[in-house]
Amino acid sequence: MARRTQPSEDDWRNVEDTKKRKQIQDRLAQRARRKLYLCLSSHASIFRPTQQTACRQRKNCISSSSHEDSSCPIPPKATIGDCLSLAPSKPQSFYTPLINQPNFPLTLGGAIWINGQVLGLSCGTVVPAKSKPPRPDVPLSLQPTELQLMTIHTIWIDRLPFPKMRDSMISLSGVVDDEEVLGDLWLMPSFEIVPGRPPWDPEAWKILKPFAEKWGFLFYR
Repeated sequence: MARRTQPSEDDWRNVEDTKKRKQIQDRLAQRARRKLYLCLSSHASIFRPTQQTACRQRKNCISSSSHEDSSCPIPPKATIGDCLSLAPSKPQSFYTPLINQPNFPLTLGGAIWINGQVLGLSCGTVVPAKSKPPRPDVPLSLQPTELQLMTIHTIWIDRLPFPKMRDSMISLSGVVDDEEVLGDLWLMPSFEIVPGRPPWDPEAWKILKPFAEKWGFLFYR
């Protein structure tokens, strides 16, 4: 069993040795990639088709509007990045079916995934970094704050449509474990997404009691 690292051992920002800093970054990237893969595979219901049907299914997976078929099937050796690359370049064209179907049951994983597409992020974006300046069409709730633009942080938080929460997680990075927050997003009742509303709308995210009791202070700090 691998030794569990202490939080201080994962802080690479003040490490001067290039080789050691790269080792820490690689470890963080591998850990984040593993967690994101498990999260997305469980919430997107990804399954593996046969080789003969993989090509046809990959072309149709984005256009499918039914809940059962809305996941993106990938061949056995494909990665989450392959699935993400199938999404259209314009987020508006991807989200149009959801707007037209008020009862579309969007999951938390789906909401986070779509917000990542709007921002131009993929599941491969796992190394801590500063947020990039947004495109003009990015919704206000997802546009990075000044703190995000100036501070290296875990990029997955950029997908959450709560500027105050994102800033709180960055400013309290020495106290708040972002991996614990990520784990609680998936493993405890955290949010429900209001059907028919865009995932970048903060009002579409209904926070549930267990998550609010533990992390609610991040929204109001």
